[in-house]
Amino acid sequence: MTRKLTTYLLIALLLFTLASCKNGESRNETTAAEQQSPSLPGEPAQSLDAPPQAQSHTVRHEYTPSGVCARKIEFSLVHTGDVITISDVVFTGGCAGNAKGIAALVEGLSVDEVISTLEDVPCGNRGTSCPAQLALALREALDAD
Repeated sequence: MTRKLTTYLLIALLLFTLASCKNGESRNETTAAEQQSPSLPGEPAQSLDAPPQAQSHTVRHEYTPSGVCARKIEFSLVHTGDVITISDVVFTGGCAGNAKGIAALVEGLSVDEVISTLEDVPCGNRGTSCPAQLALALREALDAD
C-alpha cells in the first residue's frame, strides 16, 4: 500500500471513529498485532529465500496521556538500521474502536510518519486527542532513546 493511501485511510478511520466516539470510558487492551490481516492481493508475499534483514532491537515504552479518556498508551519502537517503526500499540481506556483502529493503522509505520500524521488530530474541544497523545508519546520516546 502506498504511503499516501495509508495516510488517507488512517485519516478516514480516525474521523469516522472520532465522530462516533462517546465521552464515556471503555477498556481496550488490544494490540495491533492482533488486528493484522494477511497481505492484500497483488502485494508480494515474503519469500522464504529472502536475504536476512538488518539487525534490529525493540524498546518498549509507556506513556500517560493528558486531556483524553485513555489512561495509558504502551508501544514498542523497532530500531532497524536508520529506520524506527512502531509496533504493538496498546491504549488503556478511551474509545475502544478508535484505539483499536489507531493501533492497527500505525503498526509497522515509521515513527516520523505517524507523528506528522497524528500530531494535530483534535477530539471535540479538548485541544488534543488520543492520536495526538500517541504522537507526543512517540516524540518523548525518540528523545529518550
